[in-house]
Parts: sequence; C-alpha cells; structure tokens
Amino acid sequence: MKKSHDQLQLLEQETAELRQRIEEYAQREMLWRRIEQDLKEKQEEYQERDELELRVRERTAALQEAASKLAVEIEERKQAEKAVRERKAQYCGIFDAVSDGLLILDLNGAIVECNPEACIMHGYTYEELVARYVTDLVHPDYHNQGEYFSAQLKKKRDVQAESVHVRKDGTTLSVDSKAIQFDYRGTPHILCIFRDISVYKEADHALRLLSSKLLSVEEHEKARIARELHDSFGQTLTAVKFGIEHAVQQLENNSADSATKTLTAVTPLHQQGVEKIRKMSMKLRPTMLDTLGIVSTTKWFMQEFKKVHPHIRTRVEAPVREEAVRKPLKLTLYRILQEATNNIAKQKLLLNDF
Repeated sequence: MKKSHDQLQLLEQETAELRQRIEEYAQREMLWRRIEQDLKEKQEEYQERDELELRVRERTAALQEAASKLAVEIEERKQAEKAVRERKAQYCGIFDAVSDGLLILDLNGAIVECNPEACIMHGYTYEELVARYVTDLVHPDYHNQGEYFSAQLKKKRDVQAESVHVRKDGTTLSVDSKAIQFDYRGTPHILCIFRDISVYKEADHALRLLSSKLLSVEEHEKARIARELHDSFGQTLTAVKFGIEHAVQQLENNSADSATKTLTAVTPLHQQGVEKIRKMSMKLRPTMLDTLGIVSTTKWFMQEFKKVHPHIRTRVEAPVREEAVRKPLKLTLYRILQEATNNIAKQKLLLNDF
C-alpha cells in the first residue's frame, strides 16, 4: 500500500515536471513566434525602407535632371533677355540718332513717342510734343491728308506723300511724310517718318525761276538774232537780188557789158553778206573753238576785241595746255570771256562819258 502511494507521488511529480516542461516549451514556442514576427516585421520595415530609398534616389535623379534642364532654360532665357535688351537699346539708339523726325501715333492720331529730331524740327520739347496730336503739327491746308493716309493704310502697309508742317513759332516747313502701321507695346500703332525738304523745295523753286529766266533770255536772244538778220543781212540779200535781176534783164537785152558791170558791183555786197554771217556765227559760237581749241580762240577773240576797242589795253596770257581743258568747259570759258570783255567795254564807255 505504501509502495503504491510512493509510486503515485512519483507519478504526480513526473506529471508536474512534464507539465512544467510543456509550459516551458509553450513559452519558448511563443517566444520564437514573437521573434519570427519581429523578424518578419523588421524585414518588411527594411524592405519598405529600401523601396523608399529607391524611390528617393529615383526622385532625386529626376529632380536633378529637371534642375539641370531648368538651369539650361534659365540660361537661355537670360541670353534671350540680354539679346532683347541689346536689340532694344540698338533700336532706341537708332530711333534717337536718326536724322529724320520720327513719331509714334495711336490710331486716333495722338503722339505717344517721338525722337529728338522731331522735337528739333518742330520746335517743341519732348514733353510738349507727346501731349499733342499729329494734326497740331500739320498745316490746315493738309488736314484732309490724314483721311487719305488712314484709307491707304487699310489697303497697304505704308503710304508716302508730301505735306507742310507748322513749327511752334508759326513758321512752316515742307516735309516728305511716310506712315507705316505696326504693333507697339502689343497694340496697333502708326510710325510716321518726316524728312525736312524745305531746302529742296526752295532749290526747286529757284531752279524753276532760273529756267523761266533762261527761256526769257533765250527768246530775247532769238529776237535779237532775228532783228540782226533782218536789218543787216536781209538788206544785203535784197540788194544782191535786185542787182542779179537787173543783170538778167541786161543779158536779155543783149547788153553783156552792162550786166558784167552790174554783177561786179553786186559782188562786194555778197562779200559783205558773207562777212556778216561769219561775224554773227563767231558771236554765237566760233568754229575755231572746236577745231583749234580754247587757247587759240582766246587769242583770236582778244585780237578782234582790240580792233573794236583800241583804247582798251589788253594782254593775253595762256599758260594752260589745251589738252588740260575738258571740252564742255571750253565753251563755258569762252562765254565768260565774252561777258567779261563786254562788261569792260560798257564800263569804259561810261567812264569816258563821265
């Protein structure tokens, strides 16, 4: 009985030990599972960290590439802005330095910009000019030209015409005007270019007066030549005609001797006519000017002048070579010589009368 009791205690003790071992194994199993779970979580955490690092590296590389492109674009933009500034400065320099007057107008004709030459041309300061309309500068007689410009600019890019402007002091100036439509600061404007042509207009007027005077002198010279031909050569030809007709009648009457005497008497008249024609031709243009040249013609002319005006002392000096004088200049020099000697002769006569 006691032995059974001891065996039972031993069995219970072994059972208790077994249970303790089982509990230890269970605790160890739970610990291993917790460790495995922690390891798994750590692995997942490391994997997420690696993926995050990979995404960060990829994003960093993309940002670096974008930053590099942006730096290139910024540099290109800077270069473009620099080129625009340089071009703008060039245009501004040209706008200010050009010798023509430049005005920029809006479509209503108000002056929004002008260059220094436009201010000088019209006598206004910059501030005064940009506060005006272009019609304030145009003479009232040319105000209708604005409508013409507007109509033409609708058909083509530019239009040109002459007009008259009025300065600040009221004086006028003739200008050659050109209008061009273009965009200024993003809106349509008109560039007006004015060139002062007053000097050319005055020169043209003087040339017209000179041409009129030249025509008058030419007509006067023609009338003088006609009178001289009629008064001198015409009478000589009439006398020669009558003499020849008389000689013909004498020949018809078988009076050869009388006809010979008549023709002999007419011959000097004919010679006089030839001499008058020669002198008139020499006055108009001596043929020797083309054949012998200006030097020989000058010497001959002064000899003839001496015969007509022996009381005037003359001396000819011609150190120039004939080939050194151009052909168009020879006639000019001869005309100057004619006019000068004619004036000298007139003055000499006036002094003698005085």
